Amino acid sequence: MRHYPNAMDFSLKPPTRFAPAERETVERIREEHEMLVSSEAAAAVLAAVDERLAVVNENRQLVHANAGFLRFVGVSTLADILGMRLGELLGCVHAIEDLSGCGTHPTCRTCGTVNSALRALAGRSCVAEVNLVVERAGREQALDFDLEATPLYLRGRLFALVRLDPIER
Repeated sequence: MRHYPNAMDFSLKPPTRFAPAERETVERIREEHEMLVSSEAAAAVLAAVDERLAVVNENRQLVHANAGFLRFVGVSTLADILGMRLGELLGCVHAIEDLSGCGTHPTCRTCGTVNSALRALAGRSCVAEVNLVVERAGREQALDFDLEATPLYLRGRLFALVRLDPIER
């Protein structure tokens, strides 16, 4: 997994050429994660479903994911990826081209991943077919999946519940 230079540097106003680049603090990400897992209903649903599910906050940062999602992105511990954005987790080449990460590169304007998250965070569910160019094992390859994003309201806060379904070609 690549390192994102400003992923945890909150002293700068990060540049962007599309979606907002601001990120929450590590403490805030942990708070949001605890809010989700302390909600018995939300935690039970996320744990019971075998599909690839993730929850992102208003800055599109991961605050929770189930075991299916962790397997899909190739990590074993949720703590290692809390606060990252979906494109960063999936290895999108454009997420690493800009210092501000996923959603801030000009090509992100047409990306189903960031646009679906933004729609859900605006209160609208959506489904998209996503075709990312990702870096895996040092080489670029295609990663195609269906993505469904749904608004998730919890304790007066808005999150996006994201489901990924790989497309085999």
